Amino acid sequence: MKAIMKKVGELPELVDIPDTVKAMKKMVDGPLSLVGSEVCTGNFIVDREAQRKGKPFNCSVEGRKFYGTIIYTGPWVGDFTDAGQDAIKRYKAQAAYGNLGTERWVWC
Repeated sequence: MKAIMKKVGELPELVDIPDTVKAMKKMVDGPLSLVGSEVCTGNFIVDREAQRKGKPFNCSVEGRKFYGTIIYTGPWVGDFTDAGQDAIKRYKAQAAYGNLGTERWVWC
């Protein structure tokens, strides 16, 4: 599944990830929480206990602060889906222009 993943202190990257809850739990290192985007049609997958566990701040997205690794996928339709083509296109454009930052989410 195509997703955009952002680890703490690193630039976001376009990745292919397994479409399983087990794999995503391993990637975010904790129990999953699905946070719907208010701007894009997809969802952010995060460790729901990241802040309580003391994981470092990752970035702000749509006025929300996220801690630990975050994964952006497409909409939930009974299963996870690929990040939308619009989000991937914006991500690639931002990457090409060097506009990706380590503390912000810019493609939505």
